[in-house]
Amino acid sequence: MPEKILLALSTFPDAETARRISNELVAQKFVACANILPSVESI
Repeated sequence: MPEKILLALSTFPDAETARRISNELVAQKFVACANILPSVESI
């Protein structure tokens, strides 16, 4: 059976917080990778 893929999106108050948490999630192997986007616009 194929592995399941999960995409999770989250917001943070600033890029430094996003970077810190993303680095920890990768280091602890909770996630394979993390993408930090400078801004998001939702419509």
